[in-house]
Amino acid sequence: MTRIQILERPCCGPGQGHKLAEFLREHACCGDTIEYINLEEDGAPTTALSGAVMSHILNGAALPLLVRDGIVVSAGSLPNLLDAVDLLDPTSPATPRTPLPLHQTTSSGSGCC
Repeated sequence: MTRIQILERPCCGPGQGHKLAEFLREHACCGDTIEYINLEEDGAPTTALSGAVMSHILNGAALPLLVRDGIVVSAGSLPNLLDAVDLLDPTSPATPRTPLPLHQTTSSGSGCC
């Protein structure tokens, strides 16, 4: 069972993290948990975050964050969909298969709509 958390602070409308979470939910196995956490949403449901994740957030690390089983896998960008699906496999490493060229990543960026 794998737990994936995607945290972001989108400025307008659903961000790339929301789209990735929906995609991963479609490919998750029974027992896998995919959580999307919008840090801008008032009254968002509470969830348990690891110390490493809280440290990233409190220290102003780049968002979005992709977390697998409490370990920050990616900060500031999200992997492409195929690499993200690999993260659902508990035997795969906690990092994307290959370093991703910039055009294969998505980022919420610092700008707004």
